Amino acid sequence: MRRTLALLPAVAVALVLDAPPRATVAWPAPRPGLAAPARVVTDRWGIPHLRAASASDLYWLWGWVTARDRLWQIVQQRAAAQGRLHHWFGNDVLMADGGAQLFDLRGRADVIWARDRRDPALRLALERYADGINAWLADCRAGRRTWPPELEAVHERPEDWRPEDSVALLLGLGVTLDLDLPELAEDRQLREHGAAWFARRHRFEDRLEFDTIPDRAATPAPRAAAHAP
Repeated sequence: MRRTLALLPAVAVALVLDAPPRATVAWPAPRPGLAAPARVVTDRWGIPHLRAASASDLYWLWGWVTARDRLWQIVQQRAAAQGRLHHWFGNDVLMADGGAQLFDLRGRADVIWARDRRDPALRLALERYADGINAWLADCRAGRRTWPPELEAVHERPEDWRPEDSVALLLGLGVTLDLDLPELAEDRQLREHGAAWFARRHRFEDRLEFDTIPDRAATPAPRAAAHAP
């Protein structure tokens, strides 16, 4: 986790490119959330380049521009890590939601953050990143920015971003990459043994996954108590 976060400033640092900017957002005076003037320049390829006076402001800018460019993506990934995509997409995603609930990505993220937040550098990075995302969310709620069309389509108004959410997304990405790795071994098995051997070898794997309604989805919502007239 620490090694991953150590790369964040390098990713966010502006690259010197010859392309003219497509859009520039500059705050010549500090705005709420920033301690000093800052600037976001988006080049003609849509790549944002950030300039800030401190690491704290840089992480805030990173969160802000992430929400600007990828709000639907991170909200969708957060819901996937929580195992609640079925609320939007129905039975087609039950298998994925069941996996997220089985791995308890949300609970594991909470435990990891409870430990890692004691590290001042990690705490600064993820808390300020969350602050930047939440600044964009606040503008959307106030009507100063527009919601992504995907969120409009599913009638979702996302809650504030928490540092734990970033950890959950990293865990979800790890699971996804880990599940992709066996494909390399399967390719070798197919070449060495043939399709018939491969089919016999993996004939029971589909029984490890079942399309069922998650327990939480099957629990009826509490009803308001009836009041006598």
